[in-house]
Amino acid sequence: MSTLNLLSGLMTPDFLRTAARATGESEGGVAKALGAAFPTILGQLVNGAGNSTMMGNVIDMVKNPVIGGLLGPGGGVLGSVGSLLAPNAAGGPVGSIASSLLSALFGKNLGGIAGAIGSLAGLKGAGSAASLLALAGPMVLSALGNRLGKSLTGTALSMLLGQEKAGIMGAVPAQLSSIMGVMSAPMAATAAAPAAVAAATKVAAAAHAAPPSATVVTPAGRVGPAAAAPAAAHVATHSAAPAPKHYDDEPRKSPILGSIMGLLLTGAILAGTVFLLSQCNKAPPAAPAAKVEAPAPKAVAAPAPAPAPAPKVVAAPPPPAPAPVVAKAVSLLASITPGSGGLMSLALPTGKTIGLAEKGVESQLVAFLEDTSRPIDKGTWFDFDRLTFKTASSDLTAESRSQVEAVGEILKAFPSSQIKIGGYTDNQGDPAMNLKLSDDRAKRVMSEIVALGIGADRVTAEGYGEQHAMADNGTPEGRSKNRRTALSVRQR
Repeated sequence: MSTLNLLSGLMTPDFLRTAARATGESEGGVAKALGAAFPTILGQLVNGAGNSTMMGNVIDMVKNPVIGGLLGPGGGVLGSVGSLLAPNAAGGPVGSIASSLLSALFGKNLGGIAGAIGSLAGLKGAGSAASLLALAGPMVLSALGNRLGKSLTGTALSMLLGQEKAGIMGAVPAQLSSIMGVMSAPMAATAAAPAAVAAATKVAAAAHAAPPSATVVTPAGRVGPAAAAPAAAHVATHSAAPAPKHYDDEPRKSPILGSIMGLLLTGAILAGTVFLLSQCNKAPPAAPAAKVEAPAPKAVAAPAPAPAPAPKVVAAPPPPAPAPVVAKAVSLLASITPGSGGLMSLALPTGKTIGLAEKGVESQLVAFLEDTSRPIDKGTWFDFDRLTFKTASSDLTAESRSQVEAVGEILKAFPSSQIKIGGYTDNQGDPAMNLKLSDDRAKRVMSEIVALGIGADRVTAEGYGEQHAMADNGTPEGRSKNRRTALSVRQR
């Protein structure tokens, strides 16, 4: 499940009904507005994914307890949506974080973004789009926190955004992508002066606490144009402060020195002109000039043959590298011998011997990696057959260790291969909690494989919760089959 899919899943009929009642808009209009706001916010985060300071600031927002609670148990965002869209919501803790995030991402374009969303969704109220955009910001932060799990670091966020970039950018409406820009001035300021960002956030919070007369509220409960004032105050403070400091370490230019340098330059040009004119009247020197230049082409051309041997030296090493792996892996399954404990034994090119079942995940993985005629298909998954977890936990049982180690050894025997681990649950209990548990379990298997010496760039993991059920959840046997961990090959 991607971040966008997670956010879309939150827009249940009850959620849309509550949001529509709070804004005075139709449920369809609210759905369209949030459907445009989510990818737009994520898209701007994608544009700044290479900015480590900005990613760190976003993670600080994600870690705030009020953000984590939006997707938590006990009602979550559904129980909070009414209060988050109330006229005084901007002055609350979630509203302050929303203002800081949106101002940092869009700066002076924030009003245009809200206007485009309102037009796209056909909203009636002038402040409805701004209110829904302010609701979408914290929801995006909470969804990112849910996707990252325990890996709440700027680097992990940057990697997640990179993985989902194509889907996110493809979902941004054309009317909004032209307004977004690559990186707004406030976002650049975030990278340059984190301290200024913190100060600006305090200013924004103070602006939010202004007297009620500063906010226009319509009878329907929508926030009018005056609600944009706190964001504007935040943008002005946030973007103006860092500029002079950013260049304090550059040498300042003196106007007097500039004048002197200008006079010297003018004198040099005049002297050069006089010299050239005097030389033009002397015909004889023209011939020696040609003689002096004549040897130059020979001197330049002489080294040309030298680079020729270099490609031979560089090109020689590559061919032997893949040969040993291919030669040993071509008939790998043919070397299976009887083992112990109901398993067979397979000797790998790495010198290790692993135990595996005839139709276990190890056998299927090796067969797939050897058979180059089978295309890499993201829909092809192999279920672990000896991998279990402690109840309601991501902790692996002791008997699962051998299968994790076997998969690690296979990946070492196929050094260019890459895999993805998927976690699944049955449909019992809270869907959000099931999704988190499945994601934690998949990531735990990934970390165990990486700990065996497999490159972190070769293994990814994702939890899918109760999605993609392979059996009937109405029976104990079916639910048991649906509680599984699987593996998919993404590169041979």
